[in-house]
Amino acid sequence: MTVASDPEDFLTVQDLALTSGDLMITMPTSFHVARGETLAIVGESGSGKSLMAKAIAGLLPPGVTAKGSVKLEGCELNGLPERNWQRLRGRRVSMLLQDPFTMLNPVMRAGRHLDEMLRDDPMFHDRKSRRAEVERRLAEVGINNPAVADHFPFQLSGGMSQRVALASSLARDPEILIADEPSTALDATTQAEIMQVLKRAQGQRGMSLILITHDLRLAFSTCDRVLVLYAGSVVEIGRAGDLGSGPFHPYSAGLLLSEPPATKRVKRLVAMPGRVPVAHAVAGECAFADRCDWVDERCRAARPALEQRSPGRFTRCLRQPEIQGELDALRRVALEAAPAIPARPANECPLVKVDAITKVFPGKTGTHALKGVSFHIFPGESVGLVGESGSGKSTLGRCLVGLETATSGKVEINGIDAHDFEALQPGDRAYLRRTVQMIFQDPYSTLNPRHSVGKTLAESLRVGQVSG
Repeated sequence: MTVASDPEDFLTVQDLALTSGDLMITMPTSFHVARGETLAIVGESGSGKSLMAKAIAGLLPPGVTAKGSVKLEGCELNGLPERNWQRLRGRRVSMLLQDPFTMLNPVMRAGRHLDEMLRDDPMFHDRKSRRAEVERRLAEVGINNPAVADHFPFQLSGGMSQRVALASSLARDPEILIADEPSTALDATTQAEIMQVLKRAQGQRGMSLILITHDLRLAFSTCDRVLVLYAGSVVEIGRAGDLGSGPFHPYSAGLLLSEPPATKRVKRLVAMPGRVPVAHAVAGECAFADRCDWVDERCRAARPALEQRSPGRFTRCLRQPEIQGELDALRRVALEAAPAIPARPANECPLVKVDAITKVFPGKTGTHALKGVSFHIFPGESVGLVGESGSGKSTLGRCLVGLETATSGKVEINGIDAHDFEALQPGDRAYLRRTVQMIFQDPYSTLNPRHSVGKTLAESLRVGQVSG
């Protein structure tokens, strides 16, 4: 069974399947989006979310083929020649990509990205009128300083870059916008601002929106319906509120439980074992079978159909009526609050002691990244350090591992003065390197692209003097 579409649906995707040569990337998928509706597509990395979005926008990479139908108000988009897409893309269908730093051309000024989108419009035939429109479009997304139009992307923050990218995507007033993880790389405050701008622009235009995200809280708070994708298959579709309060598929339930609540500590963090398989490897069975606690022989006999179990609710789980009570109970148990943390013995010594440290980066006026920060961390304790971008979180972490030296104050780790790693005795420095480690935000820039995984790990073991 496929999800029934309405004749008034704006976008209709029917049996869309993506292949690379003889390999299946996504299974035949069907869904629809009404005019003005917001549909979230959620799922783990590798589920096929981004490729499906690119197929809708006619931007599939070389070697990937789309079969099936993608219709925009009855007009078939799949297989459309690129010259036809050039008339549609931006005007009727537009796409906002995940990383603003790679979406924007690094050698083009911010305003030029919008200027390129406007120059074919007869209303903005001259440079002066286009400049005025560029400034108006930037103001629409919260950039009220006209000088930003003359800045290069490297001169902009992540949030500012994403606003420029959003303004560019909206420049031709598209009827449907596909936003692929538009706020993943941003802090929570900037993420909320970007989503507010996006939703406001949607409301002003009556625009449809497909939001691709792994952030379930974002999907439930901003979208009308949610489509859950796993290994190239739709496993559940429903209204955001219904799916958030009681998922029908074990995978949807696992996704929800994998994101702990922000309002309380829970007894344990829940994680699904295993990883997402490739679509062609599980084409003849339930794609989630190898990771499911409720799997039986029926689940492996054939690929389950997407069936309607209540109004507007579809699931690809054969056993949903049997196991729904267990899914609900599992969620209740997983969300139970953890007991209060017992008081620490009065004589227990902290592992890390940070007292009144400051960090001033040199410059004409000097940039104060840290101003008199103090805290202690005890053995076995987890401490959350939160704040907006630019608040000093990363600088503080770098001071703890010796990548930065505090301008003043005291840092002590397990009794060793760690204020200045360069001033330490070699033995103490080596001990601290083994004791304190840092995981950086971006794995792509953290790892040396010229080193294999084995060489990277071997180097860490050698530096840490660990034999194996």
